[in-house]
Amino acid sequence: MFHFPRLDPAAPPWPSVIHEQGRATYHLAGGRDGGPDDDRKVGEHDAGPSVVAGTPVDLDPAVRERVVDYVRRWLPGLDPTPRGEASCLYTTTPSEDFVIDRVGPVVVCSPCSGHGAKFAPLVGEWVADLVDGRGGVPERFRLAPHAQARRGAVSL
Repeated sequence: MFHFPRLDPAAPPWPSVIHEQGRATYHLAGGRDGGPDDDRKVGEHDAGPSVVAGTPVDLDPAVRERVVDYVRRWLPGLDPTPRGEASCLYTTTPSEDFVIDRVGPVVVCSPCSGHGAKFAPLVGEWVADLVDGRGGVPERFRLAPHAQARRGAVSL
């Protein structure tokens, strides 16, 4: 992900966007992870290699070039020179769905795929319902659909 300065920080705030033309590209307020609040964080979703925790990750110059080109084309209110950059690591499932379920007394909660924090209040409600025995989690987030997808996956 890359942080780009807004040309007019006094302009009204911009919305968060996921642009799914070609590669899925997102942008949102810079915030706490590397830039001032008036920066825009711009990145490609699921564009990097699979990594193991603790392994250093070098930013791919091709990704930097694509994101800078994206900013030039789609975000004319930004300076197209990144102010900062960082790798953004997250877990993901093949469906990009969360894993939230209860098995006996154990509640499993993995709101992964790069967007779990955005759903924290809802995930919290679902987990509380599972802990209290009320259920209420949509079937797509239960363990069974993920296990079925895993059995159907091809290993290379």
